[in-house]
Amino acid sequence: MNESKDKNTTFLIGLPRLMARVAALTLIVAALASLWRFFALQSPSSPLHMGPLRGPIESLAEGCWIAGFGGMAIAAILSKLGADHRLARRVCLLLLVGWGIMLAGLVAGAFLGTSGTQVIKAYPRTVAVLFIKLIGFVFVLAGLLHLAVAVFRSGRGGPSG
Repeated sequence: MNESKDKNTTFLIGLPRLMARVAALTLIVAALASLWRFFALQSPSSPLHMGPLRGPIESLAEGCWIAGFGGMAIAAILSKLGADHRLARRVCLLLLVGWGIMLAGLVAGAFLGTSGTQVIKAYPRTVAVLFIKLIGFVFVLAGLLHLAVAVFRSGRGGPSG
């Protein structure tokens, strides 16, 4: 019985650490995307110009900055929350899967030169990027809602989970 509790405690400590590591990697991607954005903003006649359209590259950079710093905040919240391991695992799984899918959509949009927001009279690649980003957003939203419920319950002193 004690070994199971120690294993769960170790597992809970590892989840915020995993979120912080993924957030740090996301910030590295954000820095690289910001550098790419710098080159995309150069005049097309310049030898420094690199990139199809700057809008999707800016979306990638901004999304990564937001997700990176947000992931750091979520890691801090999870470490202070003291939630049960099932809830913490569910929150982390939803957020990590959702962010991975959204990142794939943002990267695809940046390389394809589409922001993936046009719905009516859209090119097929635009619709594909849009759906990828929406699927990821649904997972992220579900994870954030689970986290909000856990924070609300812990603030009220009620049971978590």
